[in-house]
Amino acid sequence: MSRSRIFWVLALLFIFSGCSENMNQSNVVNTSLSQFMIGRWSASRQTSNVYENYEEKFFIQFYRDGTMKYCHIDPIEPICTNFDYELISGDLYSLKNQRIEEEKWFIDRDEDKLHICFQANTDCLDFVRDDSLLNVVLEYFGVYR
Repeated sequence: MSRSRIFWVLALLFIFSGCSENMNQSNVVNTSLSQFMIGRWSASRQTSNVYENYEEKFFIQFYRDGTMKYCHIDPIEPICTNFDYELISGDLYSLKNQRIEEEKWFIDRDEDKLHICFQANTDCLDFVRDDSLLNVVLEYFGVYR
């Protein structure tokens, strides 16, 4: 591919990603929580232990088929786990996988963020949608359907 074609492809990707973000922002209010949460979300927080202060990072990827991937990244014990999820009632979701029998998360929406409380409302974080160019392109091509 010539350099000019690569430039135009990249330029179009940037334009479409900007348009899709604006369209998503205008439709946020009218979208149900179960549709709104589809995609990749991230959160972080500062944590300390006896030895050091560090940043914990969290990534959640919700798919339309009722599966999700949850990653908790820290210097002590980074993990990524796949779950099946389903709505129990209101904002309470049940998560199941082969290692954990069943876990319940409270998931609510705060404008353009997901407010997720793990383990019966004791540990809560605000997740923001991952608007990186790669994620926007993956959403555009329907990878999360």
